Amino acid sequence: MLNPKKQMKCFVAMAFDREETDAVYDNLIVPQLERVSVKPIRVDRVEHNDEIDNKIITELKECEFAIADLTYARPSVYFEAGFAQRTAPVIYTCRRDHSRPRPDDEYGNFRVHFDLLMKNIIWWSHPKDRTFKKRLHKRVSHVLAPLLRKRKDLQVEAEDILRFKSLSLSQQKTVIKEAIGSVLREAAFKIGKPEVVRADWVGLISRKGQFQLVAAKVLEKTSRKDLTLITLYISHLVLSESNELRSAFAKQRVSSVTEDVFICSTEQIPHSRASTALPDFSFNHGQDCFEGEVTAMFGDWRNRILGRANVRIHIIDGINSESAFRRKIQTRVGSIKRQFHLESGPQGEKKFDATRS
Repeated sequence: MLNPKKQMKCFVAMAFDREETDAVYDNLIVPQLERVSVKPIRVDRVEHNDEIDNKIITELKECEFAIADLTYARPSVYFEAGFAQRTAPVIYTCRRDHSRPRPDDEYGNFRVHFDLLMKNIIWWSHPKDRTFKKRLHKRVSHVLAPLLRKRKDLQVEAEDILRFKSLSLSQQKTVIKEAIGSVLREAAFKIGKPEVVRADWVGLISRKGQFQLVAAKVLEKTSRKDLTLITLYISHLVLSESNELRSAFAKQRVSSVTEDVFICSTEQIPHSRASTALPDFSFNHGQDCFEGEVTAMFGDWRNRILGRANVRIHIIDGINSESAFRRKIQTRVGSIKRQFHLESGPQGEKKFDATRS
């Protein structure tokens, strides 16, 4: 894992105690790594008191990327390259004459093995090969670019976590609520009008005169001094045919209701605890939420009808930064919005229109 404050390391796997490969390491590989502030690690040049195999594995796990020089076909180099490639990029290099069969190589051992010949190997001819030097620099820069971006993102996230933790409980709730509002605006929700619908946010899907109202409301509760709990309710109300949202909602011609409930907590909520609290709900691993049905009232105060509503409960717990929470809520709300579009009819008839009536 990248540590934003630690110098990057590159594990170099190659044949040791060979005059030519040692010269390539000292004259070509090390200068290029140091040029971009990366620490080269060649295990025979690292002072340690461990078993050599354990030291190699430890260094491979800690490196950000690796260079594997396949010259002389050392079995250990193939092993180390394969081990590193599980989690880190590997740059392959080799002496040029290893790219083809040699008359004095009866068993073909020195030629690069066929499964690695497909790699974009950087070939070198001698320890002062300038072409190799330029190509290696470009390849290292190419491999480093995403690692540096990730390191920068980790640094920003670490600062965001510290900033969030420094806030009071009340300020943390404000940050969470503002993030929810921002995500809902991005998802095409508009601020709701009380005379139309009792919700903080409202969106509308329409097809062939039928409306699906999407209403969102944010509630907050502090059950303990050290716990921030905010719940976002998103209700999908499929309404009968009407020209205007106001009249359709006022007449309460509702045919079905689905509700997504987001429980947002700064503390971890164990899955077992949530399951115990929701005995009538089953957990959907695919959507990472609890699903169930609850009794609901449809219609206005004069003509109420008892019905059932489908409810999905999403738990976003352990909130420790604004950015991480925003990503999680964006993913969930985005998933719900895609479901809206899928429910909106055949291709060409889909419409998501956030509106104020």
